[in-house]
Amino acid sequence: MSNTLTHAYARHALAALLLTLSPFAHTHARQAQTPTPTKDPATVSGRVTSNGKPAREVPVVLMPAEWTMHMGTVAKGVTDEEGRYRLTNVPPGRYHLTPVSPGYIIAEGGASEWQPGKVLNVSAGDELKDLDFTLVRGGAVTGRVTDSDGKPVVEEVVTLMLADARERKERRAGSFTASTDDRGVYRAWGVTPGRYVVYSGRAREDVFRRGVHGAGAFYPQTFYPSVAEETQARVVEVKAGGEEDEVDITLAKLTKSYTARGRVVDEEGRAVQGVDIAVGLMTAGGQRFSGNIFSSGKTDERGEFTVSGLVPGDWGVWASSGEIFGGTQGPTYSDPAVFGVEDSDVTGLEIKMRRGVEVSGTVTMEGTADPAILARLREIWVGVWVNTGAASTGVPNYTRFQPAADGSFKLTGLRPGKLMFDLEWPKPKGFSLLYVRRDGVEQREGMEIRAGERVRNVQVAYAYGNSVIRGEVQFKGGARPAGVTYAIHALRPGGAIAGEPAILDSLGRFAIENLSAGEYELSMSDWSPNASNRSPLAKVSVSVPADGEVKATIVYDMTPKKEGQ
Repeated sequence: MSNTLTHAYARHALAALLLTLSPFAHTHARQAQTPTPTKDPATVSGRVTSNGKPAREVPVVLMPAEWTMHMGTVAKGVTDEEGRYRLTNVPPGRYHLTPVSPGYIIAEGGASEWQPGKVLNVSAGDELKDLDFTLVRGGAVTGRVTDSDGKPVVEEVVTLMLADARERKERRAGSFTASTDDRGVYRAWGVTPGRYVVYSGRAREDVFRRGVHGAGAFYPQTFYPSVAEETQARVVEVKAGGEEDEVDITLAKLTKSYTARGRVVDEEGRAVQGVDIAVGLMTAGGQRFSGNIFSSGKTDERGEFTVSGLVPGDWGVWASSGEIFGGTQGPTYSDPAVFGVEDSDVTGLEIKMRRGVEVSGTVTMEGTADPAILARLREIWVGVWVNTGAASTGVPNYTRFQPAADGSFKLTGLRPGKLMFDLEWPKPKGFSLLYVRRDGVEQREGMEIRAGERVRNVQVAYAYGNSVIRGEVQFKGGARPAGVTYAIHALRPGGAIAGEPAILDSLGRFAIENLSAGEYELSMSDWSPNASNRSPLAKVSVSVPADGEVKATIVYDMTPKKEGQ
């Protein structure tokens, strides 16, 4: 799935989920409803307006900030005649607070296109007030997509993309999609006001939509008003509540796609059967993979493979003795076979499987003797990846494992490079990586593994804790900059990161949970997509007790420094 379609899917899936709350909101009291009461519950309240007037009967929901496959609401309600809402029985946690109204957008923006609304770190007993929202009716863009013969193109995706490439990068999203109906007509609605270019057809990097219109054919990317290059596209300006019509696109003729065939062999030249094959576009010259990659089946009994739906350009194809997208790794790996596609099929490709590095050791727990917690250590998944450095072509170097009953593990088929360990997402609460040691020597910057090595005596240690640092950031010398995402890390002595980074919420607060007792340094940095400097902006030292909570304040002095300071 392309990035554009992924963003749109997440946005519309979230909206669909939240809109199911409306019947509930209309038939119950206008306040939060939660399944069970919470000890020392918090309350969240505010007002929703639109065009300077109360926005009545608008659902307002509180959802976990961390995305999961089975995400549910924590609290939900609906605005009253004055546009006010109040959510009760809210347990401590990190959330997104969002009003939902079809066709409307939040004027204040949000954490991202994926997560609209306000980020909140809620503590026990909080009474969070004046969390207000302004809703603005989104714009709409409609038009018709036809082929070169003037016939309607059915079920074709049309994308609205921010016209300003810099703004597109800084916002990391800003795209909207719609599909054509049986008349070739599309209508994108609820669009954030702004300047957009509109296109349909398959972009070069969109390998997930190969051959969608019959075997080996696709419509090439075409911009409104029916031009091939983005530089020639006519900008469509979307206004709040407005509709831009007749944004029509005539697609170029269906274009043939091509096929590549080859064979996978081992280091002795023998055919390798049943290994996964994947392919992806590469930068000019075949230095790195430049976009999405996709699976293309397995090799047959002769070690042969076929990949189809290829557009002209530079491609790379490789094989894996594990599951490429399943997080498992076999004993061997391959480097990609790089090839170019011009105007014909490609044959004669050869992929050579190589025996990978073998690494073994134990996973241990420190800081607790509780049998129940120690038993949980055997249930965790440990993620492993290899940083191959500047020579990397972007081939996935990731695998995962569960420790054996005695804590031991053995990894095979790894590429040479720097081996890194961490917990698999979603990370179990309370566990954090303490250190990785090889023959007793800590590997803080990753563990170097070389071709042909068999590495023994690796110790991966985790700490367990349920302590919390709750704090706030005070901005000195100016107001908090709008649109900047700040992250706070808890660093152990020596610089190892403990727990999950906390994102500063809409109230200037943060919480880092599941920490073990000890000394930490809190470090705040700019995590905005366009940040030019990610070095620490402010720091503070904190002593964390066992099984407790500590308060902390970080002061960020934004006063311009004089020359020489």
